[in-house]
Amino acid sequence: DIYDAAPNLRATIIHKERAKYTEAARENRIQGTVVLSLVFGADGRIHDIRVVHGQPYGLTEEAIAAAQKIRFTPAVREGRPVSVR
Repeated sequence: DIYDAAPNLRATIIHKERAKYTEAARENRIQGTVVLSLVFGADGRIHDIRVVHGQPYGLTEEAIAAAQKIRFTPAVREGRPVSVR
């Protein structure tokens, strides 16, 4: 029956914080983007944070700290929570 098939749903972010801009980065006039790869776990936690593109003067560390505070509803496949990168 077509109505029994649960759709695949993506992880939904409920809360995220902005990374703090460090004083050292401000003093050194550093601008740029930190790109992270991470797993939104089936258990509702962030796992396996990897730096794809970092920035100096503590900006990468601040981005990681902010990513660890993300709150989300896990992705769902066939009615079960699953982890997604």
